[in-house]
Amino acid sequence: MISKYHPSYLTDCVWSSRCGLFFISRTDGWINAYDLCYKINECTFTYKICDSALTSMTINTKGDKLIVGDEEGKVYLLKLSKSFYSQVDLENKKEYINKLLERELAREKYIESLGKKKGPVKDDTAKITKQEQIIKERIRKIDEEYSSFLTGMFNKSTIPRE
Repeated sequence: MISKYHPSYLTDCVWSSRCGLFFISRTDGWINAYDLCYKINECTFTYKICDSALTSMTINTKGDKLIVGDEEGKVYLLKLSKSFYSQVDLENKKEYINKLLERELAREKYIESLGKKKGPVKDDTAKITKQEQIIKERIRKIDEEYSSFLTGMFNKSTIPRE
């Protein structure tokens, strides 16, 4: 899982009692909820708690309340929506996890197929070496021509001798 860059540091993370859901606290006073069942790389919910840095979080045993602490020592109690803690039966969890894994496997196969369509990566070392030799030879010829030009200029006496 990769999320978008954010300048605030992450300070704590806690898993929900519901499958695939976790909360992250940040130094700018916000919490993010990520639901792996819904979106893999994007947060599904954000909420501003306060203006100071959040330092710790926990969820009560029932899973319906999120307790958050900040750097000033204040504690916030958030009652979560039922969708954040309601349990699904074990069969649905297994089915969901299987579908999630199948989807990721299909995504990986698709990415691999894109790489195969491009063909193997060519080794251009020999071509580059040949181009470098051609350039070096051109530079050598230019140096010779310039040297002979300078020699010719100094050999020709433009200043009358006395």
